[in-house]
Amino acid sequence: MKRETIGLLWGVLFLFGASTALADVIYVSGNVSGVWSADTVAVTGEVTIPEGQSLTILPGVKVLFQAYCKFIVDTNATLIAVGTEADSIRFDEFSAGVHWNGVRFYSSSDSSRIEYCHLTNGQAPAQGADGAGGAIYINNSSPTIRHCTITGNRARSGGGIYCANSYGYIGQNVISFNWLNSNPYYYAQGGGIYYFGGSPTITENIIHHNDGTYGGGISGDYSESLLSLNVIYANTAMWNAAIDFTCTSSFYHLDCINNTIFGNTATNGPGGIAVGNAELIMNNCIIWGNSEAQVYISSTATAAISYCDIQGGMAGIGNINQDPLFVNTAAGDFQLLETSPCIDAGDPASPPDPDGSRADMGAYYFDQSGRVAVNLIPHDPPIIIPAGGGEFQFDLILANSDSLAHVVDVSTLVTLPGGLPYPILMRNNISLASGATILRPNLTQFVPGSAQPGEYIYNAYVRDHLTWETLAEDSFPFTKAVGIDAAAHEMGWILLGWDDEAASDLIMPEEFALLPAHPNPFNAQTELGYTLPRASRVRLTVYDPGGRTVATVLEGWREAGIHSVTFDASALSSGLYLLRLEDDNQVSAQKIIVLK
Repeated sequence: MKRETIGLLWGVLFLFGASTALADVIYVSGNVSGVWSADTVAVTGEVTIPEGQSLTILPGVKVLFQAYCKFIVDTNATLIAVGTEADSIRFDEFSAGVHWNGVRFYSSSDSSRIEYCHLTNGQAPAQGADGAGGAIYINNSSPTIRHCTITGNRARSGGGIYCANSYGYIGQNVISFNWLNSNPYYYAQGGGIYYFGGSPTITENIIHHNDGTYGGGISGDYSESLLSLNVIYANTAMWNAAIDFTCTSSFYHLDCINNTIFGNTATNGPGGIAVGNAELIMNNCIIWGNSEAQVYISSTATAAISYCDIQGGMAGIGNINQDPLFVNTAAGDFQLLETSPCIDAGDPASPPDPDGSRADMGAYYFDQSGRVAVNLIPHDPPIIIPAGGGEFQFDLILANSDSLAHVVDVSTLVTLPGGLPYPILMRNNISLASGATILRPNLTQFVPGSAQPGEYIYNAYVRDHLTWETLAEDSFPFTKAVGIDAAAHEMGWILLGWDDEAASDLIMPEEFALLPAHPNPFNAQTELGYTLPRASRVRLTVYDPGGRTVATVLEGWREAGIHSVTFDASALSSGLYLLRLEDDNQVSAQKIIVLK
């Protein structure tokens, strides 16, 4: 959305009613309709889209509440608040501590849509309906809620979203850090979402770090509902942390399909999913790392659970009890690694994954349409090497998911703090049959004490043996602490464990040479690299076109290997200069250009 820079308090158009905004800031209350296109809509009192009317909010608009009040979408009224991925719509408080009472749908039109919106700091602390739905309250309405971020809201029920008697769509949202009132209340259900009645579709959401009395992530009742492809993690509750579906009649049922439920914690009851007095149909789910029981089915409930990975195991066709091998749970990445037992382990009667393969378990399928993949899995990150040097361990996994065999070359190298690469391992002409996996666990990489302190990147590359095309790559960071102590760790840059031949894993430079400066040409600074096949005393000097020395970049003893140094040319004028690297017997030179 285009924005003009003008004063917020000058030329302000005050609106009380329906109108298209023509200023950067408008102030509204009462009945509203039409189009909001202003940069900021300041809400001074309760606003209502009247019965049968509509309001459209354009991308980029900020709807900020100056008073604690509701945003009501009345009977058969329509709200279209559709932002874009690059230009979302924001619903928030105008100033810290004001809060607001949520967007509230009362029998509104099913055409209503909230998409690519950010809703935060909504609160519904009262009794009854006004205590439900911190950010969004839905009653007898079926709006579409998609691609929204709903975070930091509070209510007595439905901290993020309260949904009653709805058949709406809640999908592709991030619902996080919402919570219920700390004072326990009978209807204190659903820190992230509470739904009651109807048959809402809740799919492809990421629901995390919400807190509730019953159901920190989701709580449902009196409903024929579908929960699919959701990632529900790190939620907390007094009872039943991730999903609570406890009904008063066994007539109701829950379909729980392809969800990932991980690391949820309840003070009482299971951290995963609890079902009481209802029917549960669950397949292709991963339920792992939750507190207490992963799944609880009461004596008054029935369940058909199949093709799920459940920690501790559970009877049922196709169920397994194996570490699902997520990419990085600490970072909230629940994609599957190539070696995950959940790949191609879902219900064979389910629709195939988008790559055409058998359904995987969990919310994310592992894409097998590619050819070759490589994964580096560091042990015990973050990795910090002491000043005197040390080592770290990692696993390397190489997999060919193509229908054809491939012949590849595998290499690992370290990106030094200055940006230059240092080669570690090279293995050529490796045959990978279709579906083959090569695992190299517990590889040990040594880092010498002579290595420069700073941030490093450890890289792995897989290339086609004939064309040298890069087929796959992966990396992870590590840090070398401040200080250099060449005598403390004399192993050098050696990698052990690939084939138990340490010497063949170490690639040393074969020639004395300057590496290309980068960037070149440059303005103030550039990185100068050089290779030494053996330890020696070296000198790196910069000369002007007349042969005069203008800078001595370094002079002294250096170990064998690849080195880099930053050259600051801010004192030099624009022009051509000559670099000269020399030891007692050899010289290497190159040109650099300074541009200012």
